[in-house]
Amino acid sequence: MLTLPTLIGLVWVLLSFICLLALPFAILAYMIRRKHNWIEIILVQVLSWILLFTFVHLIFGGFWFFSGIIGPALSMG
Repeated sequence: MLTLPTLIGLVWVLLSFICLLALPFAILAYMIRRKHNWIEIILVQVLSWILLFTFVHLIFGGFWFFSGIIGPALSMG
């Protein structure tokens, strides 16, 4: 059974990842709007995605972290 704190935590994690994953797209839109060179845009996008996935891996230890924490809460009867 999902409790209110579990639901709030799930929504918080989901919104955090949406905002985190939106960052490279915001950078892309900004660079295209400012008419940067395509080589610069591609290089910055590659580096931003590498930085994003490195951050997630170092901070959270990969995505297995979430299934380990949230999994038991979802299966509690």
